[in-house]
Amino acid sequence: ITTEGIGFFEDFEGFALGSATQLGWGTNTGTIIDSGIAGFGSRTASVNFDPAGAGFVVSPDFGAPTFGLIAADVVATADDGSTYAFETDHVDSGTINTRVLFNPGGSIDVVQVSGGAGVIVATTGSWSAGVATQIGIEVLAGNMLNVYQDGALIFSGHDIVQELAVGGGGLDTIVGVHFGGGQGSFLIDNVTDQLVPGPGAMALFGVAGLAATRRRR
Repeated sequence: ITTEGIGFFEDFEGFALGSATQLGWGTNTGTIIDSGIAGFGSRTASVNFDPAGAGFVVSPDFGAPTFGLIAADVVATADDGSTYAFETDHVDSGTINTRVLFNPGGSIDVVQVSGGAGVIVATTGSWSAGVATQIGIEVLAGNMLNVYQDGALIFSGHDIVQELAVGGGGLDTIVGVHFGGGQGSFLIDNVTDQLVPGPGAMALFGVAGLAATRRRR
């Protein structure tokens, strides 16, 4: 997956402050801001509250759906009753691979499918308001899906696209979503196809063949 040039949100890539509808990105409430967060540079995508429903930003289509891993640094700015989400999609079928949910109170869940219906499943991850964390979603052939937080595996399950047999599998888009009535924002930056191994995770990444170097801008 080639994400360089569409996911870091920096000014040298052509992103300007203002609406996040830039360079192929789509949004209803999202903006490009200078967050002031260390490591995020001077441009960050912010998913804002939409009084009419969910706020979102959606990336350009990466091209043909690809098996592999996509990750981004995210920050939920407030624990105020909203639910925030980071997901990967299979645009050709209009189906998500999974949705990683940042719930009120600090827990992280994922969406799966059971009996043809969506279900919410707990992960071992957690989040705190205002604290940056990296979320990675890995979609593999054979109906396999892994979710990582800061390089550590927090969930293994299935790819909804393959589970529903609505496409050949793979991912080609990322989406950030803000559900609920809170006034916080969901910040997304540093999109990459690499993860940083967390403490004790190096052996896991060696087995999986994942890259251990993270490009930061």
